[in-house]
Amino acid sequence: MLLALGLAAALTGCGTDQEPKEQPTDLLNGVYTVTVQGDKLTNMGRPSPGKSWSRQYAVRTSCADDGCTQLALRLRDDDPTAVFTEPDGTPAEPMVADFVDGSWQLVEQTDWTCSDGSVGLQTVQWSLIPGEDALTGTRIDVRTASPECVVVLEEPVTMTRTGDIDAGIDLPETVDAAPWQPSAPAGLTGSYERVATDSEGAEVDRATVDFRSFCVRNSDDCVALKRFQDVDGPVVVPFLFESGQWSAQFNAGEAECPGSGSPGHQLMYEQYALPEDATTPIQSLTGSELVTVHGGCAGVMRDFDLALQRQEG
Repeated sequence: MLLALGLAAALTGCGTDQEPKEQPTDLLNGVYTVTVQGDKLTNMGRPSPGKSWSRQYAVRTSCADDGCTQLALRLRDDDPTAVFTEPDGTPAEPMVADFVDGSWQLVEQTDWTCSDGSVGLQTVQWSLIPGEDALTGTRIDVRTASPECVVVLEEPVTMTRTGDIDAGIDLPETVDAAPWQPSAPAGLTGSYERVATDSEGAEVDRATVDFRSFCVRNSDDCVALKRFQDVDGPVVVPFLFESGQWSAQFNAGEAECPGSGSPGHQLMYEQYALPEDATTPIQSLTGSELVTVHGGCAGVMRDFDLALQRQEG
């Protein structure tokens, strides 16, 4: 359903271990317009209004005992009877979406190069809930490269049917793909109490944070978003899952160097290990936080052990 990188996506499962056996009331079949409301865009949790935009897709849905899946093929913006082609002439390919936990979900991940030349990943997730007249939901675009190049863009999305699929559009009736399966890292979801302790085990910080995770279909290529409130408002921090752990590194702002008072630049590193006996949702995790300072001085500002305990609900 959506992207090809201008959009980039692949609707798949987020935060629970529930198999997608439920079925939507209405199956999506036809041509649909997807509209992204850029005027309500946020970046890292803070308002950052931009331009709205839309795309057209040919969509077919099929259901079986193991759940409902969807094929979505991008069409030309100005012609719903023609398949979209990339600038290099490559035609769009159908993408697979799954109906999970009451919404259509799609995630895609690709390489991304930041303006500073650092190379990382772009992960785009779409989540659309069926409604009476349209589907509504959210597009999340996470980009991570160097600590200075971390972006989390979130904006509302609507999807409305505009007609039937043209006979000339080649889109299969059913999905030729393995059934959706839950990914263990996606179990990091919900509200957690986060406790930081120093090297001697003394508690130095306690706070409530919220996590939401999503993964590329049937893989461990996952992203987790940590949300919390600071004195300036909401904050969103993205974590990537790799080699059995979630990790985040980002620019933590300026700091005054101890003693000299010279300006310094803080970098934060935070990570959590996937428990070997992880449940869904994951109930508890351990990790670490390291904050280093550079510039007017160099050293370690914080070096703490972390524990997450999921709250009820």
